[in-house]
Amino acid sequence: MKRLVVVVPLVAAWVAACSSGSGSGNSSSASEFGQEFCQTLQPCCADAGLSTSGSVCQAFVSEATSAGTYNATAGQACISALQAASKSATFCTDFGGNLPQCNDVFGPAGGGEGPGKPCTTSNDCAKAPGGSAICYSVTNFVDGGTNSTSTCIQTQAGKAGQSPCVGTIQGETTIFALTAGTPPGMGYTCDVADGVYCDSTTQKCTALATTDQACNGNQQCVTSDYCTSSGTTAGTTCQPRTPLGSPCSFGVTGQCVDGAYCDSSSSTCKTQLANGAACQTSQECASGNCNNGSCSGTSNLGLALICGS
Repeated sequence: MKRLVVVVPLVAAWVAACSSGSGSGNSSSASEFGQEFCQTLQPCCADAGLSTSGSVCQAFVSEATSAGTYNATAGQACISALQAASKSATFCTDFGGNLPQCNDVFGPAGGGEGPGKPCTTSNDCAKAPGGSAICYSVTNFVDGGTNSTSTCIQTQAGKAGQSPCVGTIQGETTIFALTAGTPPGMGYTCDVADGVYCDSTTQKCTALATTDQACNGNQQCVTSDYCTSSGTTAGTTCQPRTPLGSPCSFGVTGQCVDGAYCDSSSSTCKTQLANGAACQTSQECASGNCNNGSCSGTSNLGLALICGS
């Protein structure tokens, strides 16, 4: 039996995104780190129609500081990496991906619990050398009730063939796929951006499938492809994503190229709509959110939690 858990990770170093302030250019303290984060990510909050007051972010900064120690060297490296990543067109969606420079900004005050030890949050866990750590929670159904346990897993970025892998990183989302039993004390995370995914059957980081190769989900294909729906004569295989104006199959996730959706009336890929445009479904909107007949806000849970409503 497999356990599949989808987590939207808010690394402690990232929760200080939109605090108010002018920023000093020197993240020598946790408060200055928060101000620099504000300057980098505040435009994303504004573009998404979310709060730019900084009050929610400041609460996150205080929580992260109280839960651990602030590493000024790592903080400055993280800010520099984020500022460079902010030039990307996808920055407000993926925050630059899982930047390794931001892994060690906030650490456990007491050094952290070791692999396999009980935990409440990831801040309770000691990071792997050069890697990170997560507090992995499992809920088991026992005699009509539930029993939850949370233990520390140290993680490192994985390459093809490394095992055991514990999950696939796709943008800002990590899909954890672990076999039944005791979670490993140490595991690899396989990042789609690095050309690998975590195969839940072999528990190995596996190279992304290319066109015409078998797949079981879009995260297993190279980014220019999508995984065809089951029931096709060729089975489930990776195929090139459909360009704008070309025929598509409504309801097939990820078939159209980035920034496009499959229009149900014309069965062609069309450009996604900006906030304020009339819509019927959320997939029509660039924000991923159709609310009361118009595109609005953002579907980015991490951004919404950082900025506030």
